[in-house]
Amino acid sequence: MRPAVARADLGTDTAAADQMFTQTVLSLAMRVAETVLTVGASANDVTLTALQITRAYGLRSVHVDVTYNSISVSYQSAHHAPISLIGVALAAGTSLGTYMARPLRDTLSVTVHRVRSHTHR
Repeated sequence: MRPAVARADLGTDTAAADQMFTQTVLSLAMRVAETVLTVGASANDVTLTALQITRAYGLRSVHVDVTYNSISVSYQSAHHAPISLIGVALAAGTSLGTYMARPLRDTLSVTVHRVRSHTHR
């Protein structure tokens, strides 16, 4: 499995490509984190899931903040302006969350492992 967006696919302007790549990775992490929170995962599981995704794509020093129904994902590189995303997730029923949180997290863990294996070749 190849990452959906690789830095090399984004053109010759390195700074713009890095910004677009970072924005894309953070957006992916945010969407997945919102989904995990919606199915009732704990704040810790949501945070770890988002961080696994960003790390799989090579982003370090990402900050994830999870409250009852909102998530913020922030990243500051040494060379570019900081990027922050904030999302709101509507909570699902506890029974659905308890039923879905662990399988979803396990599936994402396998996916992140596959992405990491292919991006570090």
